[in-house]
Amino acid sequence: KAAILAEFERLGIEPPAESKGPGPQSIVDAANKLIDEHAEHYGVDDPWWNLDPNHALPANVRIGGLRGRWKCNLFGGNALWLAGFDPPRYGNTGKGDYPHANQWYKWSDKYAKKYGNKVHFQMVAEVAPESLPEADRAAAVLAVLKQAQPGDFIMVDHPGPGVSDGGHTRIVVSNEIGEGEGTVTSAMASEASARTRAEGVDAFTGEERIWILRPNKPRK
Repeated sequence: KAAILAEFERLGIEPPAESKGPGPQSIVDAANKLIDEHAEHYGVDDPWWNLDPNHALPANVRIGGLRGRWKCNLFGGNALWLAGFDPPRYGNTGKGDYPHANQWYKWSDKYAKKYGNKVHFQMVAEVAPESLPEADRAAAVLAVLKQAQPGDFIMVDHPGPGVSDGGHTRIVVSNEIGEGEGTVTSAMASEASARTRAEGVDAFTGEERIWILRPNKPRK
């Protein structure tokens, strides 16, 4: 815990007051820090600037080889690392690449054992909108989004068989979803840069699948 607190101080992130350690607010703070300081490194046409020394790619250098690629899972993984959590990684060794956005559910308490992975998230809720009658989709998505809290990850799988660039990562900053209306505001990488965006239910009804994941594996 002392080492994590020291890392917060080095990075200029205020620990959550209630625990002085990794928690939902530290994730929100880390996501906002990435937007404030590295937004330009999360656009599709931009190089990435990695801050996680345990990632397969080097830290604290411009990584031009990722120009032309969506970087939402990289945004999510770096935010987790900055917040004091252990990001999911292919291979489960504590080092290496982050999974693609539509694969993160395989590191949840519901699915990790099935896929031979370690648990990094609580599965809060999930839904497959595309499999439902169109008239039922909005209500089903609403029921799931209402459960999202600040610091949670909203992961989606876009329609089709794609894995790389086949999903999207959002970090919940605030949730104003009410009975049939309202928005959830999330931090994310976008086509142009990292940003926050408020979205309503209709932004999610066309997805193949939606998962709400709550990080629960602090870094040692």
